[in-house]
Amino acid sequence: WLEFLVDQSLQLPDPAPWPILGPDSDDLVFLALAKLSGAVLVTGNIADYPESIRDGVLVLSPKEYWDSLQAR
Repeated sequence: WLEFLVDQSLQLPDPAPWPILGPDSDDLVFLALAKLSGAVLVTGNIADYPESIRDGVLVLSPKEYWDSLQAR
C-alpha cells in the first residue's frame, strides 16, 4: 500500500499556498496537501495546526489515527 500511496501522491498537482497564517509557516504546505487530496493530516505536532486554521482538514495525532483504524 505504501508504493501505491507514493505513486498517487506524485500525481497530485502542487497545492496553492495555504491562505491562513499558522504557528509555523513551514508546516502549512501539509494542510494544503491534505485539503487538496482529501487526506487526514497525521502529525506528532498538533500545536502547529490549531482548529482555527484547518479549514475543514482533519488533523490527528498518530495515536488518534491508530485508534480510529482500530475502531473500524
